[in-house]
Amino acid sequence: MKGLDNQEMSYQDNQGLGFRNIKNRVALLKGSIQLKLSQAGTTVIIEILSTTLTL
Repeated sequence: MKGLDNQEMSYQDNQGLGFRNIKNRVALLKGSIQLKLSQAGTTVIIEILSTTLTL
């Protein structure tokens, strides 16, 4: 199987610093992350709502 190991990604302590940092930044922005694992590879979907500020 190509891509990330599903079992490995389920344990937070085993995650690399890069992915942990991405998760933390997305959480700060109140976004969400989805991982889709398949034989073809891994797809990472990050959603962050955009708002417009007016002063």
